[in-house]
Amino acid sequence: MEKPRIRHIAINVQDPGKTAEYYKKTFGLEEQLRGDNGTIYLSDGFVDLALISTPRLPWESTISAFRWRV
Repeated sequence: MEKPRIRHIAINVQDPGKTAEYYKKTFGLEEQLRGDNGTIYLSDGFVDLALISTPRLPWESTISAFRWRV
């Protein structure tokens, strides 16, 4: 049985494109999808990272959500 682990993190950012380039260059994440709403989905094969941009949440790279896989 696989142990529980974080599989998905969503971060609110002002510039998803610029932030995506940083995470790809720095951490080797690969872009999986660009949503119609501007969200960019990245992954390292284990953890998925969603870069969202909404003024409803703080811009300080606040984690909006994370999910455990059990």
